[in-house]
Amino acid sequence: MRTASAALAAAVLATGLGAGTALAAEGLHDCDTRVEGNSGTGWCHGTGSFQLALRCVDGTEQYSGIVYIQQGYGLVSTSCFGKALSARILMRS
Repeated sequence: MRTASAALAAAVLATGLGAGTALAAEGLHDCDTRVEGNSGTGWCHGTGSFQLALRCVDGTEQYSGIVYIQQGYGLVSTSCFGKALSARILMRS
């Protein structure tokens, strides 16, 4: 069971997370994002590190700083020069 869990975690790390995605309680969980106007916000609970990738209407992608949390709550945000289209959480190691 541990191997399947590790494979799932590796797949999630490779692709990033979308809105409402959760990981096992031992890592980051209850991650979500919000986009409004030209900015985006992302958050996670648990232990680990993550950042926010924000896709902009002009075709660029803006990145927040990386947040490191240990059994807590982390919040990140960034903005586009124009309208923000979507946001996703990127897990970091």
